[in-house]
Amino acid sequence: MTDSIKLTQLELVLLQLVAKGEGKWGWYELANALSRRDVPREPDMMVVLKKMAADGLVKEYVQSGSPRDRWELTPAGASILSPNSNMLLRELIVDKPMNDRSPTRDLLEEIGDRT
Repeated sequence: MTDSIKLTQLELVLLQLVAKGEGKWGWYELANALSRRDVPREPDMMVVLKKMAADGLVKEYVQSGSPRDRWELTPAGASILSPNSNMLLRELIVDKPMNDRSPTRDLLEEIGDRT
């Protein structure tokens, strides 16, 4: 991962949700989980997922015999969520400052607790 990668709060939360789905969640499950988070909804989730796929952070695949998509983290995406990248995450969030109730702050604290 390079220092030039910048993530928005939405991208970071989507990475967390893709990780939680462990490669089993499709757009429906991701959208459902995202609807319970207090994060910006613009741009559209699928636009963000496709951008993150182009950036090499997530991968979309379709199981044979099924029209459903599935999303999984790539090694680059997983490295962003690893406990060792805690300080780097603080530099990646660019869309707005964190407030006391920010889901991104919760994520950073959760990651910090694992170190």
